[in-house]
Amino acid sequence: MLVAAASLTLGFWSGLAGLVLALLLFLLFAAADRLLRHIRKRKDAPQSYPLAPFLSIGFLAAYIIL
Repeated sequence: MLVAAASLTLGFWSGLAGLVLALLLFLLFAAADRLLRHIRKRKDAPQSYPLAPFLSIGFLAAYIIL
């Protein structure tokens, strides 16, 4: 619902840019988390991460930039 509402508000291309930015931020976060867990030698990684905060930040950035 969040992606649909934000894309409807922003338009197709800005919505797509916001989605790509959100997923890029999520990948950077996941890679940094995995790297820190490897450095600290911890194996208790969570089963999943929430995606809504990254989508919100990505769509907000697309709204401000574009």
